[in-house]
Amino acid sequence: MAKKKIIPEMENSNDNEKQNTLKVEIISNKSLFEILGDTKRVWKIILVLFILVFTIFIALTFVTIAIKSIYPYNDIKINALGATTMQNEDKEVIYWLFNTVDLWANSGIKVKKGDILTIRASGRSHTAIHHLVDDAENNKELDDKWVSTDGEGKMDSPRDKIRAQYRIFKNKPQDALLMQVVPDGINIKDTTTDDSYRIFEYVSNNLQPRDNYYYIGKEREDLLIHRNGILHFAVNDIVLTDSVIEIMQRFAKDNSGKSEKKYGGLEFGPYPDSLRTNTSIKNEMTYYKEKHYYNAWFDDNVGSFLIVIERKKSK
Repeated sequence: MAKKKIIPEMENSNDNEKQNTLKVEIISNKSLFEILGDTKRVWKIILVLFILVFTIFIALTFVTIAIKSIYPYNDIKINALGATTMQNEDKEVIYWLFNTVDLWANSGIKVKKGDILTIRASGRSHTAIHHLVDDAENNKELDDKWVSTDGEGKMDSPRDKIRAQYRIFKNKPQDALLMQVVPDGINIKDTTTDDSYRIFEYVSNNLQPRDNYYYIGKEREDLLIHRNGILHFAVNDIVLTDSVIEIMQRFAKDNSGKSEKKYGGLEFGPYPDSLRTNTSIKNEMTYYKEKHYYNAWFDDNVGSFLIVIERKKSK
């Protein structure tokens, strides 16, 4: 390696003017082998390199830990239905916004038999948007309140007690959050599928949902999943199957205002075409039965729930 010595020098010209000059003098020139032969110098170089590498490693480690403490997830995925999955080494957390108008809305979130989930939900829902409109037009206090994911728990009137018998979860609060696991590839909106997976099968037979149906409300911890499938969500209301309609109409008020049963009676709206066809003996239930309009009492909901699902990874 060559060493260079720089020597500034002042020279006087004949006309006594001063001029700066730069003089370069090569003092020595050492080869790489000569440098490596100097053991003390080699160890100094190694020590400097070690300190430099160690400092960079510590800095990167600190930055990584700082980032993970603020934003601890290594991977983020969003499925076609808007469910966002954030996962790290120990668990994954899934966020999904559920529209309460949907009857068994498909989240696209896949689960496996044996998974253990903790589910938390927040938000507000209203059971009838037309009631909101009527109350707003009449400038009156809301008759039907907005409810949380725990639903509306009161069942004071005879009407409420009758209707509570035919909700998806019998005698549980109206509009509370529910979940079911549907096998992948099964479209529960298609009533022609196999009866064991039909959306209305358990309701029309007045059965209580069991292994693959879950009452969630505001929070459920350590839920064991019993089969592979996709999570679907709904609020706890009445699915208007033919059999449910027939039973509920037994409690309807007749034209004289009296109920067939002594429970105060259920009041239903008019048949949509009753004014045109003059069929006053028909009501909204007749229309729903004719049209197979099972989710009529879901379609007038309004609101949304943010659902957060935590799934621990198996060791």
